[in-house]
Amino acid sequence: MKRYLSIARLDNWSKNLSMLGGAGLAYLLADKPLSIDWLILIKGMVALCLASSANYTINEYIDARFDRFHPIKRKRAGVREKLSGKVVAGQYFILAIAALLVSYSAHLHVVLVILVYLVGAWFYNIPPVRIKDIAYWDVALESSNYPLRILVGWLCILPFSFPPSSTILIAWTVGAFMMSVKRLAEYQVFKKPSQAAAYRKAYKTYNVKKLILASFVYAMLSSFGITVFLLKYRIEFILTLPLISVWFALYLGLGLGKDQIAIYPERLLKQRDLVMLSVIILLLLIIAAKVDLPQLHILYQPLKF
Repeated sequence: MKRYLSIARLDNWSKNLSMLGGAGLAYLLADKPLSIDWLILIKGMVALCLASSANYTINEYIDARFDRFHPIKRKRAGVREKLSGKVVAGQYFILAIAALLVSYSAHLHVVLVILVYLVGAWFYNIPPVRIKDIAYWDVALESSNYPLRILVGWLCILPFSFPPSSTILIAWTVGAFMMSVKRLAEYQVFKKPSQAAAYRKAYKTYNVKKLILASFVYAMLSSFGITVFLLKYRIEFILTLPLISVWFALYLGLGLGKDQIAIYPERLLKQRDLVMLSVIILLLLIIAAKVDLPQLHILYQPLKF
């Protein structure tokens, strides 16, 4: 039983805390003061955790024959021990149905997002589609989980509205940046390109240069989305942009250094520099939300001659 529980990867539930960002954003941008229904917020979090465990269950079972070529993932239960397909399927459907039921009890719009989250994993993991094996498209689809988490948090607070398009762009591009850096770090774990390709077909196309360039493109797109959001909602927020740029540089450095934290983003709390910088950025955002600096308005007002 323990081996089946391990493939649900409960230790990865921490990724779903990002939904709180969507909830916080909805609370701050609401037109009128809101009272938060904490039960609905908890239901949204539980639904996401159950759905992510369902996705991980099919992920690890299907990937077991490929993970044996990975120097780190070969230690997973799906590789080391024989798993029953029927038990895995049963575990998946129990988790998926539970996720849908819990999300439905939160709100109908939340259950629709959870359904998209689950179906996306089918296209990502299951042959013959298996987008995981297609270079660049794999990152594009996997990183869509980030805006979906933000959307769940938002809908738990404002179920009849949609978050700003710039926040969806930010969540997706930041996720794609992190996924590209993850692949950059992972690719360098293998001694030979042929070994990487045996683990995942997408690595037949990828190399270090291509992954660095992809990370750079997504970082630039993230900066664009962040700038649009900061300028649109409060010009004072723009003061955080230099520190956000440093955050991207530090994260890219993890990938270049073959750091396992880049391969497993759920372990980011162990990276003190990134955590401290994230806290500083958050504090600066809070201060910028309270302090008016009219001098910054020149950044978006046209010059008059």
